[in-house]
Amino acid sequence: MLRTWSVGKWLCANRNSARCVASLAVPTESQPVYKPVQFLTDETNPVKHGDNHLGMFYRMPDQDFERLFSVYQMCMPRYLEQSKALGGTFVMVRRPAVEIIQRLEKTDLSRPAIRYMLYGRYGAGKKLTMTHVLHYAYTSNWVVVNVPHPRHWFKYRMEFNPSASDETLLDIPFIGAKLLAHFKSQNLSHFSTLRTTKPHEITKRQVIPEGAPLMELVDLGIQRVKHSNVVVNTLLGELKTLATKGECKVMVLIGGVNFFFQGTNHRKPDRSLYDVWDFSLARSLFSMVQSDWNGGAIVSSLCVSSNSLNHRESHYPRYLLGRDGFEKLDPFLPVRVDNYSEQEFESCMDFYINKKWLVKPAAKTPIGRKELAFVSAYNPLALNEISEGI
Repeated sequence: MLRTWSVGKWLCANRNSARCVASLAVPTESQPVYKPVQFLTDETNPVKHGDNHLGMFYRMPDQDFERLFSVYQMCMPRYLEQSKALGGTFVMVRRPAVEIIQRLEKTDLSRPAIRYMLYGRYGAGKKLTMTHVLHYAYTSNWVVVNVPHPRHWFKYRMEFNPSASDETLLDIPFIGAKLLAHFKSQNLSHFSTLRTTKPHEITKRQVIPEGAPLMELVDLGIQRVKHSNVVVNTLLGELKTLATKGECKVMVLIGGVNFFFQGTNHRKPDRSLYDVWDFSLARSLFSMVQSDWNGGAIVSSLCVSSNSLNHRESHYPRYLLGRDGFEKLDPFLPVRVDNYSEQEFESCMDFYINKKWLVKPAAKTPIGRKELAFVSAYNPLALNEISEGI
């Protein structure tokens, strides 16, 4: 199958060409320097973000970033490296995140959990939108169940074993323990109040009694890695029960949720491929994206890269999920994440120039900005990668 490339994506793969294009816009006396608009906001609390903050960057407090991303990173490694270079984690306030936050503020938690589905072109900013919503949940006292990249479990080589609870399924012990450590880091403030609603027999020797702190359950899974997948399943079941009883509010954030309906790269002894549903972790997580519980919300994204190479021609939900996946996740509220608007593009350019990420004098001229807008097609990821080269 022939691969099609946009101009911006081709220039991302050919950095020298990007430099040549950018160098065309040499400032002259007839080319005025662009005057920046306000591109930063001092409001660091995402609960207070509204329409008046759209297109502006806010800085996530360092202590929040450390708590949310010390184990798993929602964003790409290059974004984290850039954050270190810029001296902090900056997130643009965009319409999709603000809409979700405003809806969550008005959600009736006595009703079944609502599913929000982010979709959009590759590089449009779905991960950063989820990062913004995740930060909102953290600052608004939600219990967070955050799974950034589940497709990696089935795409890359992993150590898996027969399930400790069901011999017909497979466990991925290391991933289970890492998920529990991630959950513990993001929800430390809730462990003093949340307790188990019934006894759980993890092993013949390890029984968690009714009324035990959730911390005890989580720590057991981290310490006994072999049984971590069983603990994950038990923990998620407890969270659904606690949320339905109104003892807490739970937000589930899963990136690339279409991975549930794709194959894996893991082979059976007969060289055939395992199915996603052969793994206990996939079944446990899928139970959390069902609307059979109250007191929470489900925010997921669709990722083209979660699909197989021959099934990436469209970014729309019906195509990426397939018929089976669409029927299993319907109904949901689709939230489209578009490329930058004109205002967002100009704000991003001003931010890059202010932080010395863009140093070419041509970037400060109207014609230079137009060229960068053209070669990036207003795509946030493409603009970021092209700007890195100039």
